[in-house]
Amino acid sequence: MRTPLFVIIAIVSIAAPASKAEQVFEGSATGFLVKAEVDMSGLQAPMDKVPEAVVFAFATVGAAGPPVITSASEYYSWRASSSLHLQGLALDVRGRDLPLSTLELISANLRLQLGSDFDVVLENFGEYNPYTHIHIEYDPAVYTLTAK
Repeated sequence: MRTPLFVIIAIVSIAAPASKAEQVFEGSATGFLVKAEVDMSGLQAPMDKVPEAVVFAFATVGAAGPPVITSASEYYSWRASSSLHLQGLALDVRGRDLPLSTLELISANLRLQLGSDFDVVLENFGEYNPYTHIHIEYDPAVYTLTAK
């Protein structure tokens, strides 16, 4: 069985001298992989804890293999200009290799870990569908209090 190219590139990237983005995530207990074209360097400070939370959530539910980050702050022509990905405040985690019931448990675990300032959405395109993923974004509710 051939190893997918993204795995080889991710391992090289993680083992390479640490950039700012790599330093944020090193020390992970079990680690995670990053798809080759994903730009982790544009993630903002509130996202620092997300990859570790993802690793913990996968481990907690006993998901096989490390999680794979499939999208972060890179530009795609189909991505809306208002996307929090473009602001470095969102990332996606591959879901195609896991049953929906496991992805639902991972999503629930992430909501508990990350709290109300984060939105965790299981984007369900069908069980084992290549587009199914968990979308995580930092989007705190902003309330304006006014005196009466």
